[in-house]
Amino acid sequence: MISRFRFPCGLLSLLQIVGCHVGAPSPAPPPNPPRILLRALENPTTLDPAHAVRALESHLACLIHGGLARCNEDGKVVPELAEKWQVSEDGKMLRFTIRPGLKFPSGRDLTSRDVLYSWNRLCSKGAASPHAWIFEDVLGYDEVRAGTVETLTGLRAPSEREIEVETLEPSASLLARLSMPAARIVDREQVAAKGDSYGRRPVALGAWELAEWIDDSRLSLRPNRLYPGHNPNLSTLEFKIVAQDFSAAALFETGGLHILQPLPPSQSARWSRYPEWRGQIRRYPEMNLYYIGFGCHRPPLDRLEVRRTIARSIQPDRFRKALYGEVAELAEGPVPPGLLGAQASGSSHGGNSDENPREGLDTVHESAPMTIRPLELWYVESDSTTSLAMEAVQADLEAAGIECRLRKTDPTTYGSRRREGRFDLFYANWWADYPDADNFLSPLFLSGSSSNHTRFSDPETDRLILAARREWDPDRRAKLEREVLDRIQSLAPAVFLWHRGSEALTQPWVEGYRPPALFHGTLFLDLRVHGFREGRLE
Repeated sequence: MISRFRFPCGLLSLLQIVGCHVGAPSPAPPPNPPRILLRALENPTTLDPAHAVRALESHLACLIHGGLARCNEDGKVVPELAEKWQVSEDGKMLRFTIRPGLKFPSGRDLTSRDVLYSWNRLCSKGAASPHAWIFEDVLGYDEVRAGTVETLTGLRAPSEREIEVETLEPSASLLARLSMPAARIVDREQVAAKGDSYGRRPVALGAWELAEWIDDSRLSLRPNRLYPGHNPNLSTLEFKIVAQDFSAAALFETGGLHILQPLPPSQSARWSRYPEWRGQIRRYPEMNLYYIGFGCHRPPLDRLEVRRTIARSIQPDRFRKALYGEVAELAEGPVPPGLLGAQASGSSHGGNSDENPREGLDTVHESAPMTIRPLELWYVESDSTTSLAMEAVQADLEAAGIECRLRKTDPTTYGSRRREGRFDLFYANWWADYPDADNFLSPLFLSGSSSNHTRFSDPETDRLILAARREWDPDRRAKLEREVLDRIQSLAPAVFLWHRGSEALTQPWVEGYRPPALFHGTLFLDLRVHGFREGRLE
């Protein structure tokens, strides 16, 4: 239920008068020398790519450490420190060639030995990195994780500028995984010299260098002029740590921030009112999925006809736009738009079906006389719209004759119930680590996956997912992934609701800013202050 209250008439009139006459906030003056101030929501714990786990610190690790490949703003994998890569005919070998003439800030040449060191370090048992799984299909991975050997046999350096990565079987998602923050290259001499303090004082061959880090205050970066294609137009890129949305909005208005990303939903309507600011709001999609998961392992959700009936009952497009406007896009399946094979070739979202969900319920009763017991829908209120969305789902189910009880809880209890399988329905989201459809298919739907919380298990779906993972040809792989999506839709382990996007607000003189689809998908290489080029006022 949405609570309502009334303002005293006099106060309401005063607010209306003030709202009508207060002008738009004035832009902050452009800084000289040119620098850009962005918001960070939390203090990082480390900038070591092997140990960074949260989005902010992982992105910062990407800015300071270059990788052989990276993800760009559009979610595409592009070369970075490598000038090219090749795939062997059997699909089991990736061969990278490093750009010539690259040097670490120490003056030492970047060689293939640094790449082997960085990747073996990531996988080593002693490093205890949570990202070692990136190399799980590379030869020798199990032995390195067990601690019996120190290097992966599938990693080789034929020359100072060449690296070979050999897998047990073809692995078409490996290249995308190697664009992740954890696969960035460290200077082995710096790591050896600084030991456990490396994460506080990293020095590497990335687009930016760490200039200052004041806990719970700010991190300042400066362009790394040794990086190919570095940003010559800024003197400083500074992340200010501002936890509260209201404080961040106030800082932006007074010039203490130049880019507000994300623009808090509570602030979007206010800035949209002003024509002079409306054009500074940039809406962008992000690679994620929001869904209602079914407990496919327990009655009555273990019955396909029950799952299909529930899926047909939920009509997310009826309340998606009311809650999120154009920021959320209706999900046609689990894979976000823009990724290979993103849309199923068959039927779309179950909730768009013209079938009457009550007729589906009658069919369930006729096939095996029973009443669907009251179902429980578990969720954590991550933002102010979550409960409203769950109430809309509840209303859709009740309209179809299915009783649903909402269970709002804390993250610890919610996580425990999911791990133990003690649920009927749950509301969840999944965010991409790397730009590949397999990052949504394997974790969420492959039998035995630790992230497959629906307990969905289907041998044919497993076969198709694994076949797609092995297929390097993009056309054949897209076809296989569409087959996977069609089968998942037909077996209804979940209701796919939407893919959430975000908005960013920039000062009018900020140029070259492109919000990325994936959190680590920008290096701010084109970011600049209007009028300044290569540090000079034009």
